Amino acid sequence: MTRHHVPSGSVRRRRALAAFLAIVVSIAAAWPQHLYGQSTLLTVIVSRATSNSPIVGADVVVPRFGLTARTDSLGKVAFNDLKAGVVSVSVRYPGFTSITRSVMLGLSDSTDVYVSLEPVGFSLDTVRVRGQAEPQFLSDFLARKRMGLGRFLTQEQLDSAGHESLGDFASRRFTGVRAVWSLDRSSMSLQSLRGYYSLGGHGKGVCNVQAYVDGTLSTGMDLAGLTSADVAGVEFYSNAPPVQYARAGSGCGVMQVWMRR
Repeated sequence: MTRHHVPSGSVRRRRALAAFLAIVVSIAAAWPQHLYGQSTLLTVIVSRATSNSPIVGADVVVPRFGLTARTDSLGKVAFNDLKAGVVSVSVRYPGFTSITRSVMLGLSDSTDVYVSLEPVGFSLDTVRVRGQAEPQFLSDFLARKRMGLGRFLTQEQLDSAGHESLGDFASRRFTGVRAVWSLDRSSMSLQSLRGYYSLGGHGKGVCNVQAYVDGTLSTGMDLAGLTSADVAGVEFYSNAPPVQYARAGSGCGVMQVWMRR
């Protein structure tokens, strides 16, 4: 059986390096001798590949000579008095792919290099947003709250009160309102301390706030049994309530209560 010797990895690398050096030497030998020492002008023009418009402020680097410059308003940069020979030119600009090219200088008095940069495609991480959709039954409440038409208590604020009577909590949060209870606490009404407002002016005396529960005008007994834990939202209008609540007696204020579902 004939055995074939397979070169090791290090041997193959040495052979590849030797072949590369042979190519470099052959290029150097073929280079016209009269061009060595000759100076030339190198101009680099940088543009966007997508629109061909010039890129202003791109960094252009010629490492062999330690030169760095930025393109002007026309996307150009020029390097004077460069020695003839093969040089590498690197171009980079934020948001675009960088490019490095090998350029042969000295074949003429000037050399123009055109570089088109491609925009970088960014891959964003997946963002998962977790939240609760707005309850449909609170859509009117939330819409008026966003418009700032009255004063509001949200479910988060109501939760902070625990199981406190809704009337007592509302009287603490809404200025100019007080909760008035019957002796046996079987009934409760909210009263405006500012009197009533109407087109005819401002009045004084007992002035009960009209209270609605889910859109229905309620009695004092209805309100007495409500706690903050029962309610999803409250809106209060000391004057100028929404049109559906503007009826006789609304001049003392209107409170709309939205029960939890």
